[in-house]
Amino acid sequence: MKTKILALLLTLALIFSLASCTKAEETKEAKNPSETQNNTEVSEIPAEGLWKDAIYRKNKTFGNGAKTITVRVEAGEYYLDFTINTDKNNLEEALLEHKLVEGENSEFGLYIKKVNGILADYDVDQTYWSFEIDGVAQRTGVNGAEIKGGERFELVRKK
Repeated sequence: MKTKILALLLTLALIFSLASCTKAEETKEAKNPSETQNNTEVSEIPAEGLWKDAIYRKNKTFGNGAKTITVRVEAGEYYLDFTINTDKNNLEEALLEHKLVEGENSEFGLYIKKVNGILADYDVDQTYWSFEIDGVAQRTGVNGAEIKGGERFELVRKK
């Protein structure tokens, strides 16, 4: 009888162990890939630090055009994703259409100084907005990024 009870307890312990391992794996898989870069996904970003002047602090969808793109904005420890539905042909036009960026025109295109109201100015604090695709900095500006639909772009505040 003691053997049966011991076997039952060991079986229950094994089941609970497997269940907790499965839960840990699900949690691990659910984490956002940017967390490896110390970014945090939250339902609403607090209005403090770099994000105190942000226009939007939640993921948001803009426009009603035929082509859909995603633009991730990363600053400090937080990020958010903008979904943009547009008929524009390049990223600069789509970002300006919804007033998501501000900057200065130069011989190389738009020099972005603000994204979503967040300032990055190399002359002030040696920060800048990096234009990236899949974490790789691009050699062209946002004016050189053609929109076909389905693209995922990133604007990352860097120092």
